[in-house]
Amino acid sequence: MLGRLLPALMPSWRFFDAIGPSPRVDYAWVEADATPTTWHEFRPRPARVGVAHMFARLFWNPRVNETLYIVRSAERVVEGDTDFPARELRWRLLLALGRGELVARTASALCFRVRAVYRDDGAFHDEVVYVSAPFATEPAAER
Repeated sequence: MLGRLLPALMPSWRFFDAIGPSPRVDYAWVEADATPTTWHEFRPRPARVGVAHMFARLFWNPRVNETLYIVRSAERVVEGDTDFPARELRWRLLLALGRGELVARTASALCFRVRAVYRDDGAFHDEVVYVSAPFATEPAAER
């Protein structure tokens, strides 16, 4: 009986069987039929977070919660599902544009890419797995 009760009282902290690729989302300003040349990382992680800010984030953290959703959408793109997650990433970029989070506009359209960053035999690899078509940034763009 103790053998069945013990896992309920002391759960295993092993969350993952293996560590997979870590997705990154980049965006670029492009003209309608041009190839993007300058990519910007979308919501890069801060290099340093102060103790007071870290403590406050325990209680109120909507931006990081939204970023976790963006990362999950990018993970789904890496896994091969590009329909809904790609639309959602496009929508989140348009929201970020409206909030002023993106670098200054240099062209008429946006596009994004999803990169998979992973380690293999001690070396880091960075592979582009998806590049979106350019899309308009006007407010009338449907979700």
